[in-house]
Amino acid sequence: MTSIPALPYGVTNKKARRASPTPLAFARLAAFPGTRVLAWVVDECPYCGARHFHSTGGAKEDPKDRLVEVKAPCQEAGEYVLAEPPKQRKGNRQAKRKQERRQAKSTPLDDDDDW
Repeated sequence: MTSIPALPYGVTNKKARRASPTPLAFARLAAFPGTRVLAWVVDECPYCGARHFHSTGGAKEDPKDRLVEVKAPCQEAGEYVLAEPPKQRKGNRQAKRKQERRQAKSTPLDDDDDW
């Protein structure tokens, strides 16, 4: 039994499932100090593990328009898809707050207040 390879976020084309998947590279938007220049920074390249920088386009363009498949600077034929890292889930915060409330109920109140 063969499994279908994972697709980049938002790709639903059946033909894309058959092709070898292009790896994702999570990128963050960074500003260069002292300038108005923005760049997508890939902290860990899927091919070499190094940091790479990619242009965000002109000042009037939306930087998210450049989150596409780009050529890897470290390889001749290597490409990867720039993507924003996934957002953290809120479930951990809710569980932590619930645990704090339970602990607050179990601790006795301090009656030594000087009112």
